[in-house]
Amino acid sequence: MARKLSATAIVQYERCPRQYKLERIDKIRPKDNHPALFGRVIHRTIERLLAEHKSSGSTGILDAGRAADILTEEWGKEPGLAGHEAFSEGLQIMSDLCERLSPLDPESVLSTEEWFSVETDGVNLVGVIDLVLQREAVNEETGEVFIKIEVLDWKTTREFLTTRDAAESIQLAIYDMAMRLTYDADQYETCFYMLRSSDKIRIRHTNADLESWRRYIVATAEQIDREEEWKPKLNPQCVHCHVRKNCEAFLEAVKGELPPYTEDMEDIRALAVEREGLSIRKKIVKKRLEVIDNAIKALLSMTGEAVDLGEDDWFFKLSSVEKKSFAPSDVLDILAVRLGLEPRDVLDAVAVVQKGKLDKLFAEVSEKQGVGPVQLARGALENRAERTYSSRLYSKKQKAKGKKK
Repeated sequence: MARKLSATAIVQYERCPRQYKLERIDKIRPKDNHPALFGRVIHRTIERLLAEHKSSGSTGILDAGRAADILTEEWGKEPGLAGHEAFSEGLQIMSDLCERLSPLDPESVLSTEEWFSVETDGVNLVGVIDLVLQREAVNEETGEVFIKIEVLDWKTTREFLTTRDAAESIQLAIYDMAMRLTYDADQYETCFYMLRSSDKIRIRHTNADLESWRRYIVATAEQIDREEEWKPKLNPQCVHCHVRKNCEAFLEAVKGELPPYTEDMEDIRALAVEREGLSIRKKIVKKRLEVIDNAIKALLSMTGEAVDLGEDDWFFKLSSVEKKSFAPSDVLDILAVRLGLEPRDVLDAVAVVQKGKLDKLFAEVSEKQGVGPVQLARGALENRAERTYSSRLYSKKQKAKGKKK
């Protein structure tokens, strides 16, 4: 009998075998959190809107007013959802979606929330695809008309995704495999549709890409079948794990005893063991503190008041912190005129461009202009980069090596 696996299950096993076991083998089903409930409501709203649009035979314009009505109904079915700000975000998401997808030919909608099951080498891949569209497209070079299948996966996350994320997504790869077996077309494209920004993060897999993914999926399914230890992979995101209360490794990291204290500061092995234990705990505790602080801030925002828990106890209140930033063009104009400086000298004195922001800009530009201009620009900047070096400790847990016979 073929092992049934979804993209979510494979990603979960990659992230943490212990979490996979607790949820999918021990059947510890977590309670949905607010983001999960919000995403579910948005998905149901879109599904109903598109189903009505397809059956109506309309001219192609999605009705934003009707979308708001459906969202209101679906929100009312989830008692765990709360907050006017979140509800308003939902209304904005639906309004933007109606604008960006319109006009939408009802005949181009092949399916919404489509369940699929595809078998490959003893692995039964299953899942649900949010939207499948079939469109006519034109080859810009030859003028030839061809049929294109487009798969859209709705994302309500605030996370910024890139084309690399799409290319490395096992979810989109599995969707592509399923669509090629279900629909006949000349071209297949899958994408993450970022509902908060209306961006499409696209990928077109080659046959070689999908063959590589197929082999990886089969190999990972074999790993899961042979798994016996289900070791946890502790990291800062553990504080968001739905089954953390059932994970002894997590509980030990945040509540258990500290690792053995090393008296001999020349015993590097003992120092390494203590350092690893402290490092993991520090990251998890830091992330947990962020979660707690955000929760307290949310509570204070609702009451609009400070909270005094009594004498010799904690006192909380929200205070505003001013941060100033200046547009580069304003700084150049004002300092060059008022101080009589050259714009280039002003830039050299006060402007520093972070590599992370450059990478984000390059990713956005490559979507529109291709990777060629980006690679040339990146190379030119690398040649002019000012490099400084400092001493930093790098650590990595070594894998056990097999003993020679």
